[in-house]
Amino acid sequence: MAAKLAGSVTALAVLLLPVLHAAKSQLPDLRSQNVSVIAVSPDGRVVATGERATTVKLWDSRARRLDKTLRAHSAPVSSLAFSPDGAVLASGSFDQWIRLWDVTSGRMMLELGGHPGHVKSLAFTRNGELIASSGADGVRLWNIGAGSLRAELPSPRGVVTAVFAPDGGMLASAGGDGVKLWNVGTGSLLRAVDSGGELILALAFSPDGRQLAGGGTGRTVKLWDVQTGTLTRTSTGSGDFVRSLAFSADGSTVVVADRTSTRTWNLGTGRMRPIISDTSFAVVALSSDGRVLGAAVRDDAIKALPLQ
Repeated sequence: MAAKLAGSVTALAVLLLPVLHAAKSQLPDLRSQNVSVIAVSPDGRVVATGERATTVKLWDSRARRLDKTLRAHSAPVSSLAFSPDGAVLASGSFDQWIRLWDVTSGRMMLELGGHPGHVKSLAFTRNGELIASSGADGVRLWNIGAGSLRAELPSPRGVVTAVFAPDGGMLASAGGDGVKLWNVGTGSLLRAVDSGGELILALAFSPDGRQLAGGGTGRTVKLWDVQTGTLTRTSTGSGDFVRSLAFSADGSTVVVADRTSTRTWNLGTGRMRPIISDTSFAVVALSSDGRVLGAAVRDDAIKALPLQ
């Protein structure tokens, strides 16, 4: 799962670290400019950075080097997502196109288009067969094998982010029309979820698919029961808008990232524990199981820490 934020900074760095262990390394030998979006591969070995200069860069976090530069789009990159096996990277842009890339070769595999504006988010199903893209018109579901549009899930006020449930049968979207749950098979709306009037910027399903976490401009994380749409819990507040969320693999913890810090919310105790504090974060992304954080920071260097 990827997180997005447009900003005015001109030089950014990428920090990659296991967030549940709060380890950190300094690798000032790598450089990147104008990063607007980050995605972390499921195993943490590849970090993709999308840039305002239309390119996508793939970084080898273990070798600590730039691996590939993809001449991806004709306008700034706005969204990135890795497939569950890490073999494919999807990129979206202000040029309104979605492109799928073979991570090993750097070859473009597929091109999809149709949103009336930039592609705001991208997400794969766990089996890698479908990809969801969001934009000003709502969500579009694409069949990757056929390279075709499967369904359109309209949202007149636009969708900021969309994520699939673990079994791929449901999709959650958030944007100007609030939080909605959709049936992927039929494309029909299942139910709307009450977000209390706040704009939700990040969503994550629990590993068992029974809970949905959302956070955004309210600076808290909300937890909803997926079957009923009922709000069940709300975390304590954070320092900034919530930009990225992920459940731990066992579902006991939610990792919460914003531009000021990264925290873990223990659902058993209800405690919110800061594990990283860095007020220079400008772009954040979490791996789907909450183990790894990628964060752009304002010190002109790429920093990386391979998974242990």
